[in-house]
Amino acid sequence: FVLSCTAALCAPSFRPVARASGGASIGFAKFSMGPPLSAQAGEGEQMSVETRFGTVRYRSFGERASSPQVLFVHGLGSSSQTAQPPADLLQKAGFLVPDLLGHGESACPANAEAFRMQSQAEAVVAVLEQEPSPGELFLIAHSLGGPVCVELCEMLRRKGKNVAGMVYAEGNLNAGDCFGSAKLVSKGVPAPPAEGASAAQQSRYAFDTAKFHSSVDLVQISGEGTLLPRIQALRAEGMRVAFVYGGENRGRFTSEQLLSTEGEEIVWIEKGAHSMHADEGYVLFWNFVAGFVGTAE
Repeated sequence: FVLSCTAALCAPSFRPVARASGGASIGFAKFSMGPPLSAQAGEGEQMSVETRFGTVRYRSFGERASSPQVLFVHGLGSSSQTAQPPADLLQKAGFLVPDLLGHGESACPANAEAFRMQSQAEAVVAVLEQEPSPGELFLIAHSLGGPVCVELCEMLRRKGKNVAGMVYAEGNLNAGDCFGSAKLVSKGVPAPPAEGASAAQQSRYAFDTAKFHSSVDLVQISGEGTLLPRIQALRAEGMRVAFVYGGENRGRFTSEQLLSTEGEEIVWIEKGAHSMHADEGYVLFWNFVAGFVGTAE
């Protein structure tokens, strides 16, 4: 089943990925660097919380005690800066977006355990527990943020807290989705910088190491084949789920074929690529989110 969001609404870059149709040929998944839009809400309020792996930074938009509240979890090598929600949505909902550990302005510890999906989810729980209880909570799970949010939902449920819904925005579902992270893993642990390296070189090494360890866990979890069944189990317990893909990536993810085989509905954001929340799919993506969380006019 397929839904297509079409209507009005950077230079794309590309990365290789096995096509969903057949899995043998090599295609390209599109990525776009979207220009800032006047409708975007700006930087938000800078916040932080302490976790067992160090400080996690996050941004808060709108009324912090608003209901519904939307939490955006970014992908590998990204940061909270990629999520710029539209100002009109924030008049009706709160919005939180953390920098995952090893990303953005959050701590980048030497402990590889910090970059497991479960540890990242634990850190996001700390963010939510610091914020006022919002009532309904919705998640936007982008790319690597997908498995993190699956862990997060299960953690919250064990704490007696339910997530109202999750937008799974090209989140990882199977091994075929891990083309980028698998390539990082194949290169091995990054070599440390030479003695006397500059602060910038040391920072780059820490970031590359964080991406490597994140990728190791992402590849393992995605390859287990349990992510979709876990999401389906959460839905069976009452959580709404939308599997959302950029229209420019039709036929380029193996998870598309998986979802089709399972009879799952896919929402396509026309003109959007992997970063549909920030590229030319921006308007359509956030309009869909507004409808999903119940704030659309």
